[in-house]
Order: sequence, then structure tokens, then C-alpha cells
Amino acid sequence: MFRKILRNPLFYIFLLGLILRIYKLGEFPSGFHVDEVKVGWNAYSILKTGADDWQTKFALYYNTFGDFRPTGIFYLSIPSIAIFGLNEFAVRFPSALLGSLTIISLYFLAKELDKRFALTSGLMLAILPWHISLSRATSEGIDSLFFVTTGLYFFILGFKKKPKYFFLSLIFLITSYFLYHSSRVLVPLLTGLVFIYLLLVKQKINLKSIKFSVIVLLILFSATFIFSLSRASRARLSQVSIFNDLNIQYFLQKMPFEEGNNNVLTARIFHNKIVVYGSRFIEEYSKYFSSDFYLTENGARPSRYKTVANGIISYAEFILVICGLIAIFKRRYSYLPIILLLIAPLPSALTTEDSPNLHRSLFMIPFVVIIAGIGIYELYKTSKGLTTLISLFTTLNMVFFLHMYFVHNPQHEPIPVSRNSGAKEAVTEIVKLEKSYDNIVLSNIPDVLYPWYAFYTRQDPKVFNDFAKVRDQGAWSFGKITFSQFKCPTSYREKYNPSNKTIFIDSEGCDYKNLDNKLKLITEIKRPEGGIPYTFWGTN
Repeated sequence: MFRKILRNPLFYIFLLGLILRIYKLGEFPSGFHVDEVKVGWNAYSILKTGADDWQTKFALYYNTFGDFRPTGIFYLSIPSIAIFGLNEFAVRFPSALLGSLTIISLYFLAKELDKRFALTSGLMLAILPWHISLSRATSEGIDSLFFVTTGLYFFILGFKKKPKYFFLSLIFLITSYFLYHSSRVLVPLLTGLVFIYLLLVKQKINLKSIKFSVIVLLILFSATFIFSLSRASRARLSQVSIFNDLNIQYFLQKMPFEEGNNNVLTARIFHNKIVVYGSRFIEEYSKYFSSDFYLTENGARPSRYKTVANGIISYAEFILVICGLIAIFKRRYSYLPIILLLIAPLPSALTTEDSPNLHRSLFMIPFVVIIAGIGIYELYKTSKGLTTLISLFTTLNMVFFLHMYFVHNPQHEPIPVSRNSGAKEAVTEIVKLEKSYDNIVLSNIPDVLYPWYAFYTRQDPKVFNDFAKVRDQGAWSFGKITFSQFKCPTSYREKYNPSNKTIFIDSEGCDYKNLDNKLKLITEIKRPEGGIPYTFWGTN
């Protein structure tokens, strides 16, 4: 069996993908983002106490700022932290591993659709910058994508071969619901389209397969409906959806009056909800099919996932996607990858924050790489010389991407800022100074430092979380540390008994024009690109 694995090209493609996703994983991406450190701290808290840092047991959601994030990624991180310890690598490893395993699940999914392009699809996923960047960054979307692609593969197996695979399909697909909000919308739609495709291409229809397929679909749609009833499940969408966008509210509430008093009919025609919401949805949806989104550095958001001078796919891969689309439109292959690709960004198009968003739209990835896989297969059939040329171009693109990612990303604005660069260094400095001062007052901008402090000082979650549970009520303290509600605690130093030896830690952008001589500059935390996220001031 081992020899058989070593002779399989898929093994080497997987190995390549794994290396690209775990090489220096603890160091890159540079900066431990607030979402990542909260995953790590909450996973550690659950491991040690059975509850998250709100002291909630078996929580399905975690409320950071009203977003109610699914907690599945916390539970996935527990084994990794138990094995590797409480560090950045351990927190990022589950997403990197599941991202790598998605190469295998996608290969088998593509093989069930058409074995001709299965291997090339897996290769395209292994080297896709979009997927590599997300897999290295503690992404619940990447985790969910693995379960969705695997679930769709087992669904097809159940339809084609044995109904027992439907049970596995259901387990994987439902698991994705506990990881990422978008799965709950897309999974029943994608599965339903795959079912229709199988009905159309299957020559001999097995009634048992149809019956089990319908049962799976009913369970998926029912689960989506049940999840949608929860206020916590809807909370994140309400924050970022087009229905709460201020510009749209302007169109609906202000523009009708601009038509004038005698133009009620015109106002109703041009400024009704169907027209306003519909046009905005089309505008957002179209962004996910523009060349800017795929090829330019600033085309996709948020900035914490981007790579300097790179798009989310390389130019070579973009050419292969075009080749694949041409081959499909010439009816050499099924239209299913295109149809699924068109469905995948629907939840993303309902949002306006950080749009177009490369994370919310990551369910496009499997179908992008399948189409690219078709493209490289078609090129190989047409001309081996062209295949060699595009392979060289792809390799050069990959080398360039890796160089920019590992060398330039840590020191290129705004990536370090968006990844909370400096938070770890601030905690390290706090630990050094703690014994010499009576009080340390921390800024709450850009994010409250409590999860980094707890994570890097390896606090006892049972003790620390008992203090932290009141953090939604205002400033709070843990020992000598006060987590303030101010960006610049030096401006409010009289509130904190400055007669004692006190350190005030300000965020960048504070005004020191009226700073008296009772405070002295202790140190500055600097980011690689030169910014100063935190400044330490001490009383004389």
C-alpha cells in the first residue's frame, strides 16, 4: 500500500500543498490577528475548563462585537493545542492541515465529475495563492470548505454506488454548518445542483439513490431553516448586509424626496426596495467576476489576507481558467463547474463590508481550480510546448508569490496594521515591566489586548476568565493590569492613581502636546514597516 501511495502523483501534489501551507507557519503570516488569538485562547480555555472565555459551556457561537462567530474552529483547534502547546503554530495548524487535505477531497470530487482533469485540479488548488493565504491564517472558511468538498464527494458516491455514502455525506456537510455562516446557505444549493446534474447524466436511474438524495437535501434545507431561526445565526449578516448599508438607506429614504412633490410615481419606480436592493446586489455580485478581484493587489479584501504585488490567483492560473472556460463553452465538458461557480458568491454579494471579500467568497475556489484544471488538460492535448511554457510561467508566478509573501508582507503597509502586528511584542514588554510597577493601564485600540496577554503569558483560564467575564461592562482589571476603554490612557491618567508607579500604554495616533513632565517615555513598540502601534509612558 505504501508503494502504491508513493507511485501516485496525488501524493506529491498533496505534499507540495502541505509544505506551502505549514512552512514557517508559526512565523507567517506575520502578526497574530485578533481572530486567531481568540481562537487559540478559547480553544485552550475549553481544553482546560470545558468553557470558552465567557465561561459558556458547549457554546455554538462566540460573541466578539455582536457578530456571534460559529465556534466549530475552537473545537478543531483543541487537539492541536494539546499536542503542540499554546503557540501560533498550534492555532494555525488545523486550517493548514484541512486546507491541504482539501486537495485530496477536491481531486476525488473532480474525478467523480470527469477523471480527465482530476489531477490537474488538485495541482491547481495546491499552488493557488488564494487558498494558501487563507489556509495559513486560522480560517474557519477553509475548515468548512474541506467538509463541504468531502461531503459533496460522498454525496456523488452515494448516488452512483452505495447509499451508505449518503450518511457520510450528511455528516461532513452538516459539520460545515458549525464552522462558517455561508455554508448554511450554500451547502443545500450546491448539493441540490449536483443532484440535478447526476439525474441528467446518469443513464440508469436508481430509485433508491433518488430517495436518499432527496432525504439528504430535505435535511440540509431543514437545518438551514433551523439555524436561520436563531438570532445569533443572523447577527453577522445584519452587521454587513446590503439591507443595513447606509448608502442604500439614503437611496430609499432621501432620494424619493429629491424627485419633488409631484413626482410620486417616478419616485416609486426608481427608488423602491426591489430596484434599490436588486441593483446593489448585482453590483456586489459582479465584483466577484472582475479581473481586478483576481489579479490586482488591492482588488480583494480584507488586506490582512493579501500579498504584496499579487492577486488572489496568478496570471498563469488566470490564463488557464480562461482556457478551461473556452473548453466548457465548446461543450467538451460539463457546465456544472461554471454553474456552481456562479452560485458560490451569492452570500458574499449580500454584504458590503470589505467588499469584494476573498474570505466570504472562498467557496468559489473549488470551481475556479476545476476550470483551471480543465484548461491545463486542454493545453496538454493541444500542444506540449504550450504546456511547458505555461508550466514555467506558473512556476515563476509561484516563486514570486512566495518571495513577496515571506519577505515583503511583514513590512508592507497596511498588512502589518491589519494583522495586529505589535500586540505580541507589547505583551512581552509588559511582562518585563510588570514587577517594577504598581499599575499598567492598556489602550483598547485597535483591539483590547486581553487575549494576547492571556495567550502569551499562559494564564490559568479558570482564574483569568473569571475576571474577563465583565469586559463588556467597561474597563476591568487583572492583577496589576487594567484593560481600559480608552485609546490614549495618558489623557485620562488622573483616573488611575498616578501617584503610584504606573505605566500607560497608548495606541498610535495619540496627541502629546499637553503631556506634562510627570510622565517619561519608557519604550515604543515598532512594526517592521516603521509604524508605532504602542507607546509606553511611565510615571516618575
